[in-house]
Amino acid sequence: MIHVKCKKRTDTGEITNELKGFTKKETPPPAAPTSPAANSTPPWKRS
Repeated sequence: MIHVKCKKRTDTGEITNELKGFTKKETPPPAAPTSPAANSTPPWKRS
């Protein structure tokens, strides 16, 4: 994750982004396996 701060420039008055630091994002838990859909026919072929 990147930490950004908005800062106003002194010479032009424009707002700029200033990088303040970063931290490592924790890995999410693994997703549960999903079972295939009961109807395997694509939606555009269904009547």
